[in-house]
Amino acid sequence: QLVGSLPSQLGHLSRLKFMDVYANNLSGAIPPTFGNLTSLTHLNLGRNNFRGEIPKELGNLHNLVSLRLSENQFSGQIPNSLYNISSLSFLSLTQNHLVGKLPTDMGLALPNLRQLLLAENSFEGLIPNSLNNASQIQVLDLTSNLFQGSIPFLGNMNKLIMLNLGTNYLSSTTELNLQVFNSLTNCTLLESLTLDSNKLAGDLPSSVANLSAHLQHFCIESNLFTGKLPRGIDKFQNLISLTMQKNLFTDELPHSIGRLNKLQRISVHQNMFSGEIPNIFGNLTQLFMLTLGYNQFSGRIPVSIGECHQLNTLGLAGNRLNGSIPREICSLSGLSELRLAKNALHSSLPIEIGSLKQLSLLDVSDNQLSGNIPETIGACLSLQTLSMARNEIMGSIPDKVGKLVALESMDLSSNNLSGPIPEDLGSLKVLQSLNLSFNDLEGQVPRNGVFINLSWDSLLGNDMLCGSDQEVAAKLRLHTCIAKKKQSKYFGLTIIIAVVGFTLLMCVIFYSMWAWVSRRRKTKRTVESFFSHPFKGFPEKMSYFEIQQATDRFAAENLIGKGGFGSVYKGAFRTGEDGVGSTLAIKVLDLQQSKASESFYAECEALRNIRHRNLVKVVTSCSSIDHSGGEFKALVMEFMSNGSLHNWLYPEDSQSRSSLSLIQRLNIAIDIASAMDYLHHDCDPPVVHCDLKPGNVLLDDDMAAHVGDFGLARFLSQNPSQSESSTIGLKGSIGYIAP
Repeated sequence: QLVGSLPSQLGHLSRLKFMDVYANNLSGAIPPTFGNLTSLTHLNLGRNNFRGEIPKELGNLHNLVSLRLSENQFSGQIPNSLYNISSLSFLSLTQNHLVGKLPTDMGLALPNLRQLLLAENSFEGLIPNSLNNASQIQVLDLTSNLFQGSIPFLGNMNKLIMLNLGTNYLSSTTELNLQVFNSLTNCTLLESLTLDSNKLAGDLPSSVANLSAHLQHFCIESNLFTGKLPRGIDKFQNLISLTMQKNLFTDELPHSIGRLNKLQRISVHQNMFSGEIPNIFGNLTQLFMLTLGYNQFSGRIPVSIGECHQLNTLGLAGNRLNGSIPREICSLSGLSELRLAKNALHSSLPIEIGSLKQLSLLDVSDNQLSGNIPETIGACLSLQTLSMARNEIMGSIPDKVGKLVALESMDLSSNNLSGPIPEDLGSLKVLQSLNLSFNDLEGQVPRNGVFINLSWDSLLGNDMLCGSDQEVAAKLRLHTCIAKKKQSKYFGLTIIIAVVGFTLLMCVIFYSMWAWVSRRRKTKRTVESFFSHPFKGFPEKMSYFEIQQATDRFAAENLIGKGGFGSVYKGAFRTGEDGVGSTLAIKVLDLQQSKASESFYAECEALRNIRHRNLVKVVTSCSSIDHSGGEFKALVMEFMSNGSLHNWLYPEDSQSRSSLSLIQRLNIAIDIASAMDYLHHDCDPPVVHCDLKPGNVLLDDDMAAHVGDFGLARFLSQNPSQSESSTIGLKGSIGYIAP
């Protein structure tokens, strides 16, 4: 990747017609000398770290056809001179920090525009009515700005394919809706209409049914629309996505939706729809997501949903549904999320639930379910969240629940469950949240895994539970378990002699294996401790599916490094309700590699107790299974935007060797020395990195150094009689092996 700033001398290339430096790590400002590139037709500076204002000199590029400055840090307003480039066909300023209002004559000044992309900035004011004069526009994307007022008349844009005005402050009434949608009926090529997350109100006019027959995406979620859905919606035979959630729509769901056989997504949750859910889904064989939750639907769950064989997400929570859960739903082999909470469903959970091998979330809480938890649920090996709280479920907790290795959260509270707590629940490494309160459970509470830090209120209301000793019992507010009465003095003595004799025999047989067993046990305790006690102040562990989504299914373009024991990816995570993005680094272990697990254990041990400003910060971790059922381990770490010290010292481009100044080199050396001093003198026990090299020194936005990769770390005993310990041995990179 290219780094540094753009040389001003590039402005002397007066015959240059095409310049593309997309997706590099360039920074600084655009040199004003670029205004001299009067032959330039295409300028692409997207996805870099350019800052400052867009230079007004770019307005001199009268032959410019395409200008992409998206995904940078530009600020200020669009210079007025840019509107003088009447030849401009493509303009993308998406994902910057630009502000101000768009000029009222923008559409007149840029009549040849075909794509106008201004999303994710802070533009304000009204959307110019003059855009209607830019009749060549095919794509208009103004998403995520501060635009106000009403949607202008756009009927002259008869070549418009995509209109995206979502996440602004646009408003409307029933009368204005009529004008807007009437004008859009002239856009006969329209494929995508997105108006979500505004303040649009009133009824939808019947003219909605007259929109383009090519329409594939219709998104009006998170507004204030009211009334019934217009008739004639079945005309959109190419419709793929219908998202209307979080509005105030009423009446029944139109049966005509069942004729849209290309639909992949129907999201109408959080409205005021009523009546029965129509039994119309047998024809929707491509449906991937169906969310009808938090409306006022009543009646039974339609069995035709079981014919949607591509279904991944089914959300029916928060309605007034009754009857039993149809067995047909359990035939949806690709189902990942099943949300049926807060209804009036009764009977028991279908025994066929075990057929849902891909199920990651099952929520049937707040219903009237009865019967036992089926043993077959132990076959749902992808299950991460299980909630059956506040039902009338009885019987014992199946032992096979302890085999759900991906389980992170389980809530079985407020039921009629009895019997002991399965011991294997304590062996689930990723289980972080457990609520068994208000049941009739009995016996001793396990002492391992999630039970180590379990709060007392998670077991409240189970009077027959007991703690293994006084300390555990006091912590969980339970009574202490009573030991069984001894049968006789001689019987007890016989048992003791037999146990001691057997133990001595085993010690003789396995003495030669003692060192190996000790090391394995220590390693196991290290990892269990690492995963059972999340880093204080950090979020809960991430699931495999979150990491898979953040890395775009571990796409090659997100791969930022490979080592002997795994790969490091860049991942884009969206957190919170506002969807704020965070870029993190994910170290994925290749468990097929020899010693990969030992490296992972060593890094866990090293990172468990160390904290220093010049050490790479671990955000969270993941120990789960992947989509194929294999073991998956990863560490999620702070992303260092300036890469490794190695790339600065030994760049592929020899001309970049002088990019580190003497002061920067000195500061980096001080940072590394500070980290080593901390590891050697302030850690207990002291830690020797064993692989300190430029490739393991990462640089943040401020060029501060952070030492990472503790996969070969050694731990020095402070007791002179003990030897040093290492899970891997004396290893490292050639030329950097520790003495």
